[in-house]
Amino acid sequence: NGLVTTRLVCQFIAQAVSVILHRKHFPDAERPYKMPLYPLPVIICIVFFTFVFVTTENYIIMNQVPLLELAIAYLLVGLAVYFPWAKTMGMWPYNGYGYSMT
Repeated sequence: NGLVTTRLVCQFIAQAVSVILHRKHFPDAERPYKMPLYPLPVIICIVFFTFVFVTTENYIIMNQVPLLELAIAYLLVGLAVYFPWAKTMGMWPYNGYGYSMT
């Protein structure tokens, strides 16, 4: 339950952030559809999915089963494995095709 929540929430938050970054870095890109009230839907998405993420059963705040803590641990282990592997393979973000945050 906690792992699925973490996977989905992280994916949806990352997609929402990527919409903002894409519009910022490529303002003239062709967009075959329009998002009404942009950036309000993106901000609402980030806020609500962050709320879902934080209110997942956890030990620190709710003194329940540590699902959130285990899910965060799995996420961090995944990142710790992915980034060295990606560097050795020359994949994103080490291949120069990622966004520059400056």
